[in-house]
Amino acid sequence: KVNFTMIFDYEPLFESDRQGFVSIAGDLLGTGTKNRTKDQINEEIDFIGASLNFSSGGFNASCLTRHSEKLMEVIGDVLSNSVFTQEELDKSRKQFISGLAAEKKDPGAISERVSKVLMFGKNHPYGQVITEKILENITLDNCTDFYKNYVRPNISYLAIVGDITLAEAKTLCEKHLASWQSL
Repeated sequence: KVNFTMIFDYEPLFESDRQGFVSIAGDLLGTGTKNRTKDQINEEIDFIGASLNFSSGGFNASCLTRHSEKLMEVIGDVLSNSVFTQEELDKSRKQFISGLAAEKKDPGAISERVSKVLMFGKNHPYGQVITEKILENITLDNCTDFYKNYVRPNISYLAIVGDITLAEAKTLCEKHLASWQSL
């Protein structure tokens, strides 16, 4: 088995009146590329019995060693060619709103929100409070801009661990991440 973990290393963003756009942009990674639809990505990952999860902070993936070539092919496509759609943005926003509704009744979540504002202040990335109304301000352009500016090899770290040699890992990266561009 091989595990791939990537971290996008950027400073926390102050999202102003668009709080949540970074998280939603992370949700949109893997929902389609110039070459694959969301369903095609999911089918390819499922067919090889792999797991692949993207977020605004990076991704985590794992598979049997014999399928690492295919998994890296899909990862390289997502990192280099992601395409976001309004339909997927709307789905993600709806899920986020459902989560906010559930948090309104959760004392731990309420306490955490208040604590973050008190510790960091409203004008700090960690002190921002996301509301349903603010989520409506998030546009596809916000998410696309995040992808273009922060999903980049020059600010990313990739760890590959498992049944793979250093030479094999380098070959996979050179082959499938070569088209991924820095800013």
